[in-house]
Amino acid sequence: CRRRSPRGAGMHGGGGVNPAEVGTLSLEFHSLARATKRPEFDAGPDDVRRRMAATVTLLNSSLVPLSLKSSGGAHPTGRVSLGAMGDSYYEYLAKTAILDPRLRPTAGAMFKAALLEIEQQLLVPREHGRTFLAEASMNGRRGRPAGGASAAGAPRAPPHK
Repeated sequence: CRRRSPRGAGMHGGGGVNPAEVGTLSLEFHSLARATKRPEFDAGPDDVRRRMAATVTLLNSSLVPLSLKSSGGAHPTGRVSLGAMGDSYYEYLAKTAILDPRLRPTAGAMFKAALLEIEQQLLVPREHGRTFLAEASMNGRRGRPAGGASAAGAPRAPPHK
């Protein structure tokens, strides 16, 4: 007997998968495999990392929405944010690249590509030298400024050299 989720279940209605949860569980099981010297704990995270890389390719974006379909692809809301939980996925990419030399090329490249897209798509320069962090949708439309300190505007970062 298959049990169905109640309508609206999950963080964004419909029970999507949060990329931040994927990142943390992947990193934790990888660390457990290393600490216990039991590689079988890393088999699941390796599969998850491959699926996330395939999802990023499918979405044609290094920015992932706050919720993904468990079957792959963006959840219908397609909301991209660096607010609560939105930044954690990228944090775990960076941690994975630092902690595991075997994964450094893949996770590091995914992290760098995401940073570039964040800068190009989510940072909104405004008057008086302030920069706002916006939210976006997977269809490329920029939304309202993200909440918290970002919405108040931060001094514009100096240009890259």
